[in-house]
Amino acid sequence: MDYVETIGPFLNKDGRRFWFDFYRVIPVVQVWLQGASNPFLLLPLEINNRLNIIGPTRYKIPKGSVWINADLFASASPDNLYCGLTVKDGDINFTAPLSITADNKLIVPVGMEASVTLALEHKRITDESPDDNGIDAKQASIKLPRTFSFSINHTGKAITAVDSKWNLYGQAINFSFDNTKPMRWVPELNRIAIPYKTDVTELEIAQCNSPVCTISGKAPVADAAWVLSATAININAPLEADGIGAMAVGVVEGLEVSWLGLKDTNLFEKGIAQLKNAMVMLMPGRINIATLFASAPTGKQRYNLWQEPAVDGVEMPVQYIDLFYTKQFFFFYDSLQKKAQKQYLHRQIVLPV
Repeated sequence: MDYVETIGPFLNKDGRRFWFDFYRVIPVVQVWLQGASNPFLLLPLEINNRLNIIGPTRYKIPKGSVWINADLFASASPDNLYCGLTVKDGDINFTAPLSITADNKLIVPVGMEASVTLALEHKRITDESPDDNGIDAKQASIKLPRTFSFSINHTGKAITAVDSKWNLYGQAINFSFDNTKPMRWVPELNRIAIPYKTDVTELEIAQCNSPVCTISGKAPVADAAWVLSATAININAPLEADGIGAMAVGVVEGLEVSWLGLKDTNLFEKGIAQLKNAMVMLMPGRINIATLFASAPTGKQRYNLWQEPAVDGVEMPVQYIDLFYTKQFFFFYDSLQKKAQKQYLHRQIVLPV
C-alpha cells in the first residue's frame, strides 16, 4: 500500500532514527451474508438520500478501494484476510430490495443473491530507478484484467474475469480466464490464485538486462493465475488498496539464475542456481520470482570482513565468511522499477579457523 505522507527522521535517546508513514483510511459499507462470521465485501457506495423505505436493488460503486474476503475465492485461506482492488467504478445488484442498516451494513438474507461488477483501475508506476537496477521491470509491460464480476448467495458463488497479457523478459504471453479449475490459496506467498490459461507452453527468457541478477533459460508452464495479495485489515476502517494484483505463471524446471558474487566451488567461475517449481509474477513496476526448490550444489560466495594489524612486519590474513548453498533452498527475488532489486536466500555459513 502506498503511504500518503512520511514524517521524520526523529531521533530517540540512543540516536536511532525513526520515520512514520501515514496511510489513508477509507469509509466503507460492509456487505454480509446473513449468519456469516465476516463480511464478504467492503466497499464505498453512492447512496441516494431520498427516503426509500424498502431499499433499492442496485447501488453504484464509485472510484476507490474495494476489499473482498479471501474466503470468497478459496475456503482454505484464513477467514480474516481480504484482497484489495482499486476500482474506477462498478455496481452491486440484489435480487430483491435491500436497505443499508444504521451501522453501514448490507445484510443479504437467505434466498437473496448479490451480484458485483467492478471496472478495475490499473496501477501506474512513473518513478524510475536512477541506475539500471530494476531495468527489467521498467522494460516489461502488463495489461491486467480490466473488469471483474461475481455473484454470491448462501448456496454458492460464481466468478468471471477477463483476459490479460504481458511482455516479460522479451516474451509476450496472453492470458485467458480458466473457469474449469478451482481458485486456490497460496500460503507461501500469502496470495489468492485465480486460474488462467496461457497461449504458450513455455516461459522463455529472451533477454535479461539486470546488472545484479541474471535470469536465463526456458521452462514448461505448469499453470497460470491472476494473483491477489491477501492481508488482515480493520474491517471498520480499511486502508486504500494498492493496485489490482499481478499475473503469474508457475514453471516446472529449466530456469537458471546468477547474481553478483555467486561463484563456483573454487571461486573462479560464475556460479549458477537452478529454479524448480518457481512462480514468476509481474505487476506494474515489479517482477517477482519465488521458489522453495532452488539449488546450487557447487555455488559459493566469499565475503571479506576485516584484516588484523600486521605483527612484527608480518601481514595478517583477511578474515572472511564463505557461504555454501544447501541442496535445496528458498529463493525470493524482487525487481522494482522505482527502487532497486532484492533477493532472499537460505545459505550455510563456514568460518575460517
